[in-house]
Amino acid sequence: MLGAAWAVEYKAWAFPMRDGARRVIGIRLRADNGRKWAVPGSRNGLFWPLGIPGEENDLIVICEGPTDAAALLSVDLAAIGRPSCTGGVPLLKAALDRIGRRDVAILSDADVPGRQGARRLAQEIRHLARSVRIIEPLAGKDARAWISNFRATRQVIETVIRNAEVV
Repeated sequence: MLGAAWAVEYKAWAFPMRDGARRVIGIRLRADNGRKWAVPGSRNGLFWPLGIPGEENDLIVICEGPTDAAALLSVDLAAIGRPSCTGGVPLLKAALDRIGRRDVAILSDADVPGRQGARRLAQEIRHLARSVRIIEPLAGKDARAWISNFRATRQVIETVIRNAEVV
């Protein structure tokens, strides 16, 4: 759904990065050992698939990176990944303006930079959303670990979101 492909020449997974209008502006690379970098000439962007599950619904989950976005998509949640815990704010504003007022959940990594970035993002986008909530995984350090290692389901994640305080 994210358009990921194996980039043989880089020996890494390649994820398209998109702007707020969903145009590809770069390619993020991720090696099997976890190393992350971008194709030369790339600009940081959003990991925002075309046609995502639940997009017709009112909830969009914003997370950190392509693998967290992929994990959320795998449990049928509409997700947009940002390039880092502090990156992509102008692009996210454009994306949210484009898709209209929705309920937004920011799923931060379970670390200090992730929490700080989520709080800053919530303040920046709250006027573009019907509601904004911040959550973090109940287990593991990020959405990918929560879903893949601890078997979090869409229902579990939506329950955590519903029980979180509105920013």
